[in-house]
Amino acid sequence: LAQLMQKQERLSHVADALEVEYREKSSVLEDDVTRSRGEMEIQLTAALREIEMLEGQLQDAQEEARDAREEAVRAKSEVDQRVAGIAEKQVEWALRDAEMSTEAVEARKEV
Repeated sequence: LAQLMQKQERLSHVADALEVEYREKSSVLEDDVTRSRGEMEIQLTAALREIEMLEGQLQDAQEEARDAREEAVRAKSEVDQRVAGIAEKQVEWALRDAEMSTEAVEARKEV
């Protein structure tokens, strides 16, 4: 009976020691999980901010591209109008030259 009591007491000490070790490890693990969650939350928040910033930059770039396209269309239209005006003047000059040449030929015929 004394031996059983000693074994029970030793087992009780072992159980107490295991319980203390379990609580310590559990506490450390809980702290690690809490710290990891905090770190992940910080990283996630930073990633979300970066995404928002990139979305803003993308929006700005799209607006700049749209403005550049509009400016290119305006510039092309202006160039087309200028070219059409130049071509019209060249036709007028060619008609005048032809008219003057015709008048010169007729004047020579009369002489």
